Amino acid sequence: MQPSIYVIRPRPPLRAAALVAVLVAASAGLIVAGSALSVLWVSLVGLVPLALALVIVVVLIRATQSSTARLSLTDDGWEVSSRVGARAGRWADITKVTSAPGRLTFHEQGDRHVHVVTAAGTEVDLDAIGRDVSSRLDASRGFRPYQ
Repeated sequence: MQPSIYVIRPRPPLRAAALVAVLVAASAGLIVAGSALSVLWVSLVGLVPLALALVIVVVLIRATQSSTARLSLTDDGWEVSSRVGARAGRWADITKVTSAPGRLTFHEQGDRHVHVVTAAGTEVDLDAIGRDVSSRLDASRGFRPYQ
């Protein structure tokens, strides 16, 4: 089988994006009001929410990029890598795989568990990943589809 690679990204931070929109609107309002009234300090105060919105956008982009995980499935085993680190294992060491809403858990020998967790609203199909894992586990143990 060809290796399968699944990229798990967090859902978009909609509340923070709404906050950025409010800050930009407030900034624009203050800058326009300051210019219309010819009051320089009001226009300068209007730059504060704009700067804060820029900082929030940068933090959102960095947080979204750093929260991305990568699940790689091969004939020999699996690997999960993220900003925290990487965990890998062989199919022979897996005793069972369980699933719950938003979570897939690999149970290994010796009571070790690896959780693949997705947030609600992500585009990752855990059922498809589960089917792929199941077929790879079956293949590693010599099981073939009944024909």
